[in-house]
Amino acid sequence: MFTTQVLRLSAARAASFQATRRAGQSFATKEIKRNAVNVLGVCGFLAAVLGWPFAIRSVYHKH
Repeated sequence: MFTTQVLRLSAARAASFQATRRAGQSFATKEIKRNAVNVLGVCGFLAAVLGWPFAIRSVYHKH
């Protein structure tokens, strides 16, 4: 019957989806690993750009 074929196909697709879903890492984990270097680079750049006046002032400032 048509409904039996549809149910079998649906079950097969659900099973294959679950099998492929467990095989790899999650999307969020992949993106965090991929973007971690970029985030650290941006943070370092901002620290250097915004922090250099304070570094120079602390070197040349005499009490």
